[in-house]
Amino acid sequence: EHIGAVLAERPADDLAGLTAASPAGTVLHDDRYVDTPDGALAAAGYAGRFRSSGDETIITLKGLRRQDDGGAAHRREELEGPADLDSPATAWPESPARDAVISLVGDATLGELVRVRQARRKRDYAANGTIVELSVDDVEVVMGDRVIERFAELEVELRQGDEAALEPLVDLLSEIEELVPADTSKLERAMAAVRREAEPDDGEPDELEQDEPDDGRPGSGVAGLPGLDLAVGAPAGEPGPRAPASAESAG
Repeated sequence: EHIGAVLAERPADDLAGLTAASPAGTVLHDDRYVDTPDGALAAAGYAGRFRSSGDETIITLKGLRRQDDGGAAHRREELEGPADLDSPATAWPESPARDAVISLVGDATLGELVRVRQARRKRDYAANGTIVELSVDDVEVVMGDRVIERFAELEVELRQGDEAALEPLVDLLSEIEELVPADTSKLERAMAAVRREAEPDDGEPDELEQDEPDDGRPGSGVAGLPGLDLAVGAPAGEPGPRAPASAESAG
């Protein structure tokens, strides 16, 4: 059974000493990863992402370099703030992310690298002042009017409190046989799909992508055997621990 469906449809009220602090809910995200034509953000060690949810758009700069000792859990810098897809950074409301974008790219145009849509099913858990968000993302990589890749991601994010409270939960998840360490981010997986699309056609249709039309429904399903990524992070603006893993489980 697909572990993502288990967590989303029958979310446990207690996990590794943490108690459910909110109902399970679903939000839709439309993400556009961006950079300048000469890759200024990547050269400075960041991935840039516009995330639209409803009428709100957020710019996030995610550090590409780890800030830890190289273990299973890892830290990456993350900055975010409100933004407008149609306006230069100088016109955005003030935030650390806005200031960083202006410093790194000036008035250069941020162009789209790849578009990723996801349906995120999430629930908060808490204990002794610590709040953790557990989420399962059904992810679609979109090129033009087609979905070219689908995968799923399981994520645990520290929203508030002591990161030591994450250790029992990470240990619990590490006992799931199908979960194995992964070293790729959503952006890396999406860009790999784009590169595959750009390769010369050998005449053999890909088993996963059958020129599937984009039906406009993020997370409408995961084809084949989905990959599951576990990522443990920290609140926006703070470097936080992350422990990525991937898995394949029969749907």
